[in-house]
Amino acid sequence: MNKDRSSDKKISWRKWLYIFGAWTATALFFASSFVLQNQISAQPISVWKAVSVQLASSYGWFVLMPVILWLANHYPLDRRGNLARSITANLIGGVALVLAHLAWDAFSQSFLGYRNRQFETYFSAYAFQFYLNFHWSCVVYLQINIILYGIRYYNKYRAGELRASKLEARLAQTRLKVLQMQLHPHFLFNTHNAIAELIHKNPDAAEKMVENLSDLLRMSLNKLNVEEISFQQELEFLNKYLEIEQTRFNDRLRIKKDIAPDTLDATVPNMILQPLVENAVKHGIAPLIEGGTIEIRSVRENGNLRVEIRDDGVGASGEIIDGIGISNTRTRLKQLYENAHEFRIESNKEKGMSVNLIVPFRRFEIKKGKSSVSEKQQKNENQNLDR
Repeated sequence: MNKDRSSDKKISWRKWLYIFGAWTATALFFASSFVLQNQISAQPISVWKAVSVQLASSYGWFVLMPVILWLANHYPLDRRGNLARSITANLIGGVALVLAHLAWDAFSQSFLGYRNRQFETYFSAYAFQFYLNFHWSCVVYLQINIILYGIRYYNKYRAGELRASKLEARLAQTRLKVLQMQLHPHFLFNTHNAIAELIHKNPDAAEKMVENLSDLLRMSLNKLNVEEISFQQELEFLNKYLEIEQTRFNDRLRIKKDIAPDTLDATVPNMILQPLVENAVKHGIAPLIEGGTIEIRSVRENGNLRVEIRDDGVGASGEIIDGIGISNTRTRLKQLYENAHEFRIESNKEKGMSVNLIVPFRRFEIKKGKSSVSEKQQKNENQNLDR
């Protein structure tokens, strides 16, 4: 609360400082014009007198600015409602402010000795100012309001853009969460089916798979509302999944990894690898009696994180059709990175398929209060499952 008030005060003081600077610049501009014009006069005025008179007049408008702002805010001409009331208030208020400023000019110019002619009374000096500058002062007042309305419309435009960007960001986050939630039941159904197959064939293996699934669910639930995690966390989750699949396939499923150490602290979408590896297991390795090998590689290159998942399974005989996991992966990557990523699924020259995922490399950090602790520092306390 105190921070918000302090911030508001800073903004308020800054706003009035800008207004003061604008009136000062205006005064200096017109002072320079008066000095040049009076060079051809029989009795030119001094630079100091021209500057002092213009500063006094401009600062008179600056003193009246709170009232001008109040009128513009309480009786705006661009708000639906009682337009006649707003017009009346602005006319009466505008004329009153112009007359007040003329009164100040009559006093300040007489005090500074700007006029060559002497006035017997203040009323005669004021009358002279009224006849000479009333219409010009009205134009100045009108210009002030035009500038204020221009600033107001600009602020409304910026506020609208900000609201639109926030809504777009919320929509993108909602889409990502929906896509991520779709992956959980899809993965659970497949794992449930695998456990059901092993219950009668190999009860011990089924029991071990249930234990691994419990660990996997615990890890998954802890990251349920998280969009991005470190690559090491993603690999830990993937390792648990692979333990389940290796329990199911025994020696038919072989895993090889080539993970570059400098990629472990990269930021990646949560649960981005599991559906890719599951796709390789289900469509590449499972149909083969002898099984096969899945290779997982990562490297940091050209400011990007590149992950490759390759299998030596049956491959694709025709057009590659995306399933739920692959389709969601494409959509999630598009939402997070737009065009700043690559995602390719292609057939290998010999046999099997390969998936290449390239995303911008960003170091993952965990923010704690005002400080941030790198995930790379935190992982030193944990066991690296790839070792």
